[in-house]
Amino acid sequence: MANKKLKGRGAIVVLGCFALMVSGMLALFDGYFVRAHLQEREARAHWEQVPGVVTASKIDASHGSDGSSYTPRIHFQYRFDGRDYTGKRYSFLDDFSGGEAYASRAVEAHPKGAEVITYVNPTDPSQAVLSVDGSAFPKLALLLLTPFHCIAIGLLASVIAGLRRRRAQGDLTDLEFQYVHFSDQHHFVIRKMPVPAIACFLGLLGLMTFVATFIVGFSGADHLAPYVLGASALTAGALTVHFAKKSRRAENFLHVDREGRTFAYPADGERIGFGDHNVIDVESTRTNVTINDEPIYEHQIRIGEDTDAATMFEFKGPIQDGEELRGIIERELVRSPERGAAQGPEKDTEKDTAKDPAKDTDQAA
Repeated sequence: MANKKLKGRGAIVVLGCFALMVSGMLALFDGYFVRAHLQEREARAHWEQVPGVVTASKIDASHGSDGSSYTPRIHFQYRFDGRDYTGKRYSFLDDFSGGEAYASRAVEAHPKGAEVITYVNPTDPSQAVLSVDGSAFPKLALLLLTPFHCIAIGLLASVIAGLRRRRAQGDLTDLEFQYVHFSDQHHFVIRKMPVPAIACFLGLLGLMTFVATFIVGFSGADHLAPYVLGASALTAGALTVHFAKKSRRAENFLHVDREGRTFAYPADGERIGFGDHNVIDVESTRTNVTINDEPIYEHQIRIGEDTDAATMFEFKGPIQDGEELRGIIERELVRSPERGAAQGPEKDTEKDTAKDPAKDTDQAA
């Protein structure tokens, strides 16, 4: 048990370091965009507007193994306080390479020889920019960065959840903490592990925006990126609610009544007595799913022999989880109400179900 906890803490530390690294990299990108936005606000409010003329207008394309990027390069001349200056900054986001559609629109709107309004820094007239209305912001970046933000937030949330779980776990094994929904001297409830709502939402949002980035980028409709992002967030939220409701259905719960010596699976199904059964087996069938190089099995825990056997619980997990959870259920079944009362109630892994577990599982149905 101690070794498992040490291994778990080590995994949390590694995951935490990786989460901080990813978050730090994203913070650089976010800081760049926030800084550019603040510079635009400063220029709109305090910089002088003077006429200018475009002297060069082209698209700077860069092609690499990861794809192509495009940046508008627009040069212009302007006069301030009797002196002539040359400006080379189209916007405060010139250092960020965006899509071809964005660069093409900027160049087409500012052809060579066109008269433009330039924003000049009065304290340093050599600093000037053309676009300060936010139109230069590559909206495709909203979609491009969203999957990475989802990953970073998900990693940080996993680290926090892992630390909280270690603090609340006490003497429970990992599998007990994950599956034992409620346990006292009268009842115990086993529940299939639901996907955490935040993980579900972030996973769906990250996947949808990742796909949308390519669709919007190749179609040249990057101006629709904010709307696509909003639609993706609403869809991810709706699906998260759907999956959360699905996880509370009765087929996800095994409810055992210690006093009545019966169990029901699903929780709202027919109650079956287990007093005359003395054999609990687990049948494990390998699936096509592999997580972290570990094959996942479909486990079916059954009580009784031959044709009289009844299914107590079904779940998916690594091969060792099947036998371990079978042992947990078997140990709980042999506990009488008197022994449970003498030992006192066990740790409740779901405090909101402590009052009436039978009612909780009925509501889940």
